[in-house]
Amino acid sequence: MWQLATSLWHQLSAAERRAWESAGTTRHMTGYAWFMSQALRPNPGVYLPLAGGSMSGDIAMDNHLIVGLADPVNPQDAVNLRSVPAGGAAMTWLTNSVNLLTDLNRTTTQPWATLDLTTDTSPSARMAYLQLTMRVDAYTSSWVHLGVRRNGDTPTDYPSVVGNFGALGNLETQSTWCGMDDQQRIQYTIDIPGTLQVDSWIHLLGYA
Repeated sequence: MWQLATSLWHQLSAAERRAWESAGTTRHMTGYAWFMSQALRPNPGVYLPLAGGSMSGDIAMDNHLIVGLADPVNPQDAVNLRSVPAGGAAMTWLTNSVNLLTDLNRTTTQPWATLDLTTDTSPSARMAYLQLTMRVDAYTSSWVHLGVRRNGDTPTDYPSVVGNFGALGNLETQSTWCGMDDQQRIQYTIDIPGTLQVDSWIHLLGYA
């Protein structure tokens, strides 16, 4: 602990050291002595980076608070009370959608495959709001559908967008919710029972 506190002292800026020196003078102590006396108290703040960096272990806050937390911006950011409405967690809308899948010029069925949304959502998220988009490039017979489901499930019905001759050259789009497992994974399929060529996209719009 002493070595950690000493290391933190040497990382202080000149302005920060002057502030400690000033505070120590009123207590008839050097700035270093006053800093060390505070750093070695039972205080979780000693483990926190003073100006950037990363923590390397868990922090037990007991009954203390972390205050002044900024509003979350990225999927892995901590949330504050203002960003969570009364009654439960809110849906998080992404400023820019995330392209989860681009599959072009497909002519054969894509069996159910897994998409990992871990880095694009949050550890507590269990629902993904998706935009499914399909375009039929060439058509001879039958139809095609792009479907999604929660990883591990085998439902009879699931969200999908369907394309056929009427979709030739046009974008067919549907926005839908899809459940995620506890590791933020979903599955998708592109079912092509006939003869055609299709482009498919899946975008993440938000999560909850």
